[in-house]
Amino acid sequence: MLLNDDNLSKTLKIEIPRRNQKVLIANFYKTDVHQIKKPPLVILLHGFPGDKLEAGRFPPMAKKLNENSIDAVAIDFAGYGENEREPVLLSKQIENLEDVYKWAQNKGYSSIGTLGLSMGGITSLLADLPDRKVAVFWAPAFYMTKIVRKAGKSFAGFWFRVLKKPIRFSNKKHEKVTINQQFIDEIFQKPPEAIDVKLANFNTPALIIQGTTDLAVFPKWSKHAYSKMPQDEHHKIECVKRSGHGFRGDKLKQFIDHSMDMFKRYL
Repeated sequence: MLLNDDNLSKTLKIEIPRRNQKVLIANFYKTDVHQIKKPPLVILLHGFPGDKLEAGRFPPMAKKLNENSIDAVAIDFAGYGENEREPVLLSKQIENLEDVYKWAQNKGYSSIGTLGLSMGGITSLLADLPDRKVAVFWAPAFYMTKIVRKAGKSFAGFWFRVLKKPIRFSNKKHEKVTINQQFIDEIFQKPPEAIDVKLANFNTPALIIQGTTDLAVFPKWSKHAYSKMPQDEHHKIECVKRSGHGFRGDKLKQFIDHSMDMFKRYL
C-alpha cells in the first residue's frame, strides 16, 4: 500500500515474512527508485509499548535518511502496532529483527544499519546480524533488569502468580500490548553482567545517544554501557542536554543529526 509519494521518496506499507509463517507490518521508506546502485538501508526499531511510528519520531528520521539517499524500514514487532496480538517477548523481538535483516539481504541490500530506541536498543544489541555496518542506539534499555525492578518486579510476579492474568499496556493508536510471566523471566536471564560481556564484544561501529534528564533509561546506565564497549574511534556516545525519554522538537532534531553523522560515515 502506498502511503506517501514525493520527489525524494515513497512510503509503502509492507508485510515482512517471519520464520513462523506469520508476517510483520512495516513502513518502507524508499529513496528515488531511479538509482542505479542499491542504496544503504537502516532498520528502525521501536521501544515498549510503541509501534513503527514511535510517537511520530521515526518518520522524520526516515525522511532525513531518504534525503541522504538511504532507504529505511520501520517495523512493528510481533504483538505490537498493526500486528495481531500475542504476548510480547524479548526473544521474539530478536527473532523479528533477524528475520527483517534476512529479508533485507534477500532484497539485495548489502550496506545495512540499525537504529534501536529503548527496548529496540537491547533487541538490536542481542540480535545476530552478520556484516551489519553500524548500530545507533537511542536511550537504549540495555539493562532491562534495572528497569523492571524500578517498575515493580514484585507486583508483576504477584499479578501473574495469583491473578494468573497477563498485564496489558496501552498504546493510543492500537490495541493494548500484552506481557506475561515469560517476559519477566526472559529479562532476568539477561543480567547486567551478561549485557556487559555483549557490549565488550560489540565490534560493529556504534553510537549511543542519551538524554541527560531521561527518567526511564538513566543517563548513568548508558554511560556505563559505553564504558564497556571497545574504546576506539568507531564507538561513541552523545548526550543531549535536558532531554527526557519522550524527546520531541529540537531534542529530536539533535538525536537525528547525531544519527545521520554516524550513518553517513559508515553506510
